[in-house]
Amino acid sequence: MTRDLSMPPTTSKTRQAYVPGTIELWAERARKCSTGIRQFFDCVAVTSILKLLVVFSMLSSGFAGETCRSTQYLQLGSTGVVNCAFEGDFAAIAWFNSTSIVDDPLTTIRDDGKSGVGFEEFDIAENGSLIILNVSLQHDHTFCVVTIVTPRGAQNKYCVDVETVVFPEQRKPLIADFRNCSEGVCFAQYFEDSIIRCYVENARPAVNLTWAVRSGSTDQIVSHQSSRVPSSLHGAFSSYVTLTNPFMHSNTLALAVCESNSQPNVMNQDESLLLLQNMASDLPPVAPVLLYAVVMSTIVLNCPKREKNLLVWNLKRRGSQRMDMVAYAMFSENITVSPSKEIYTLNPDGSLVIPDISVGNRGTYICLAGDGKHEEARSYDVHVYAPAFPEVEGCGPRGYCVLLDEEHDRLTCVMRGVIEGVRLGFTPLSPQEASIAFLEQVVEIRDAGDFVDVSVTATYHASGSGVSAFQCGVIGEHKDLFSHTAVFSLHVEPVINTTTSEAQNGNDIGMTAFIVVVAVLAIGQVLVISFCIGVLIRCRGRDTSPKEAHSRAYII
Repeated sequence: MTRDLSMPPTTSKTRQAYVPGTIELWAERARKCSTGIRQFFDCVAVTSILKLLVVFSMLSSGFAGETCRSTQYLQLGSTGVVNCAFEGDFAAIAWFNSTSIVDDPLTTIRDDGKSGVGFEEFDIAENGSLIILNVSLQHDHTFCVVTIVTPRGAQNKYCVDVETVVFPEQRKPLIADFRNCSEGVCFAQYFEDSIIRCYVENARPAVNLTWAVRSGSTDQIVSHQSSRVPSSLHGAFSSYVTLTNPFMHSNTLALAVCESNSQPNVMNQDESLLLLQNMASDLPPVAPVLLYAVVMSTIVLNCPKREKNLLVWNLKRRGSQRMDMVAYAMFSENITVSPSKEIYTLNPDGSLVIPDISVGNRGTYICLAGDGKHEEARSYDVHVYAPAFPEVEGCGPRGYCVLLDEEHDRLTCVMRGVIEGVRLGFTPLSPQEASIAFLEQVVEIRDAGDFVDVSVTATYHASGSGVSAFQCGVIGEHKDLFSHTAVFSLHVEPVINTTTSEAQNGNDIGMTAFIVVVAVLAIGQVLVISFCIGVLIRCRGRDTSPKEAHSRAYII
């Protein structure tokens, strides 16, 4: 990486107006002036011209000196040019490896070509600038150049302090171990044991680093003791500084700035920004706004930006105390960052847009807005649901149910894939539907992944026969989300009680059998008595006359 830290060489057209020997010629004329009046005025003119030439020569020398700036920076490991672009006619230009010009010059350029003892390491440009073929640490010293104006020996000497530099690969100071960096600013959650460092690696000269906290347009330094260590790159250094006490003015949000300073400036950008959220501090008290969103819809969550410069959106998911950053902004720097742009979009006014919302986006969203001293918060409890419809079990596609029992039975209604908290219930379509009464409604909830299945089973009593219209639907706080209901009719038909008829038939059969048995017994008894009487009559007839026999028979 090669960068030119030197300014473009300043040339002096004045140098071309200086004619070798002019001052010496007019000085000789001044010494020969006589005391005559005319000669007096001639001498005054000669003296004035001499003074002007001296001042002109001094100015021209000064302008020429500006073409060789006293300090120039060259990058280690590259070809460097010590810019001293001389214009005009010169007999020779010679470069020396020190302030002494007694030794042999490194390089010399004349009309007849180049020469010198250092051509394996140095070269000289056509305009007189010194070229160092491979800059190293041994070139970190003073070089001098002598311009020989005329062959008679008039010359000027200029010296340049060369300082070697190493440009780091990084464009600006970096903040260690942070990946949430975008648009020139990083974000971090700050805990009590957090250690945050800013560093610059492989730079020469060593870079001074400081941490400051920015509030509005004011930076207040909080850490300035940067450490420097030699790096693995020969001649270069690494610097780092640790952040301390960033929340000196605010409780929750702070903008920390890592600033670099070096001479010369070897960084393309001299600062890095870090937006911090203090996780050890309580959030400003705020009651969450309850919000329901249908799957694949788009919602917009507003934040009280007002005059606040800093803003952070966090998401706390169900059943977790962890907060994840989803977007942040620094409006004074015109920076808005949404790390997951396909999921979240941050508007210029600080509002958060969630397009095509899904179940994975549900949770509590918390917006923090601050100016470095004061903060405000807003919270949304976002629920995501899909459209669902209740179904009555046992009913046909037209919602017509036939009940075989005229007094007691059960009915079940189910709604699948709904959010937690949804409740179902049976209600009559008309208050006059009094022939059927629901005695008990039992709700059952079953987990179904991201949603739940809800059912209600009701026991009812029918006081008469006929047709009654009812509906099953969501009741309670979620009624407005699920407006669809399952409408059905209950047809109660009278049915013969077969148990009672069978009992009655059994009783009749028993009574008939009893009567038959009694009759049989009675007839048998009559026959036995008659037989006994007949036998007795025969026996008595042998001993008596027919007249007595007729008389006994009558008595009986």
